[in-house]
Amino acid sequence: MPPPGHNLPGYRPGIPPEARRLAEMVRELVGVLLRHSPSQKAAAERVGYSEAALSNWQHGGRLPSVKGLRVLFDEAMRGLAGESLPFGWNELATARADALGANSRARACQEAGLSVGAEQGNTGNTVPTARKANRAGVAARPVDQRVPATVAVEPARAPVPLRRGDRRPRPDASPSWAAFGTVRDRLARGQFTDVRVLLEHTAAAGSAEEVSAALTACRGGGLDDVADLLLHHAARRDKTFLLELIGWLTRIGRPDEITRLAGIAAELVPQGGKE
Repeated sequence: MPPPGHNLPGYRPGIPPEARRLAEMVRELVGVLLRHSPSQKAAAERVGYSEAALSNWQHGGRLPSVKGLRVLFDEAMRGLAGESLPFGWNELATARADALGANSRARACQEAGLSVGAEQGNTGNTVPTARKANRAGVAARPVDQRVPATVAVEPARAPVPLRRGDRRPRPDASPSWAAFGTVRDRLARGQFTDVRVLLEHTAAAGSAEEVSAALTACRGGGLDDVADLLLHHAARRDKTFLLELIGWLTRIGRPDEITRLAGIAAELVPQGGKE
């Protein structure tokens, strides 16, 4: 935790539990930096981000990018001098993915006009009333299948019977990715640069069908951090590709990936400064 005398920013109102968990982990990392820095501004300079960005990450106002989070984690690890953190990089990256999904669900709930009620608890967080209704056994509109308004989605169409030669997958199809074995083997050998290059190429040049297959293969193979990195690269492509990718993810039944994609795409919208 930060040293005595350091004033921590409060958490943003209505922060989801997942986002609060990430903010707590970021505070832990910043606390390590502050042991060797005279101020938070100096700590921010060490990781190459602004003091405002570091403050936003700690109170949940904004999520750090994967790159920013990795730099912060690595810098904290260097300052531990033989000590250990209560979490590793994989747990930290997973917490970010969970927070991203939670924030996207909250936005989708608001855009759908669903009320957001406060759930009693120690954290004082708010959760969509639709989620509480589900726990009570009441049918509710699934909010995690919504996509924020930053990405337009075509209205659902009635399914058309597949014909011979039709390349569209059946709804229960489980797409495979030919490069998955290569990714897994190179990760086992520690060839992380090769994996990153392969993911960047797939995300930048692959078809929407290939990217959706790669995401499904990585999630199914337990490589969630790899899938998250692939999704971040793919979210940088043009709107036409994103709509095609959403279509494929819808066909194979992956609304969770659509939620993540929408959240990442929203984060990539220029905010007028580096954070």
